[in-house]
Amino acid sequence: MAVAGWYNHYDDPDDEYWSEEPERDRVGPRTGAAVQQHFTPELSVIRFVLDDECFPQDVHAADDWTLRVTPSRYDGALMDAYNDALSALRTEDDRLIRLPTSASFREAAPVLLLARTAEEYRQTYLDLMGEIVHRAQGHIPAGDIEPTVRVEATRFQLTSIEVNARWARVAGGQALTAELLECVAAIKAQLPVLVTDPELDAQPDGELFLRLARHAEYLADLGAPDGYLR
Repeated sequence: MAVAGWYNHYDDPDDEYWSEEPERDRVGPRTGAAVQQHFTPELSVIRFVLDDECFPQDVHAADDWTLRVTPSRYDGALMDAYNDALSALRTEDDRLIRLPTSASFREAAPVLLLARTAEEYRQTYLDLMGEIVHRAQGHIPAGDIEPTVRVEATRFQLTSIEVNARWARVAGGQALTAELLECVAAIKAQLPVLVTDPELDAQPDGELFLRLARHAEYLADLGAPDGYLR
């Protein structure tokens, strides 16, 4: 289950490209919660443990999982297990968990004001909105031409897991876990880091929005500056 963030297409810095749209329902944990979930019969051999950002922090796969899942279902079974873990997080303590599917205006503004070029600004904005897909892959086994696994994700969750079936049939569950977690770590290293700025926090929304629009216009008109507008 891929959940895309809301996004109004960026065309011109003067456009009102931002809107505080109400949050959609999205599966995810409360901050600080690491949650484990068991799955359907086919997936009883696979278990994901998710961190508070909805990314895997551990994966438990039986060494014979490839014998208990149809080869054509390897990729789908892994994604089903991950998505079932997300679904399980919808209720915790009998409450619906709601997380945003994009960065809020105030979360994004300090990061966008650090952009040095119009393209960096645009790409950072898209990333914060969950519109950029990040990719990572495992190593290429000896005698093979395909990596062990491929993983894709937005800032908010995994969107695809692919596994090399030839490698998986001989590698075992621990090797699968190691490759998946290495890919997750690589993807998380690519994600934008939210920053805080007390000065910006103290500004009213209208002033901060105007400041952000002027910075975007400045980048579009003048190219890469030495610093960002203060």
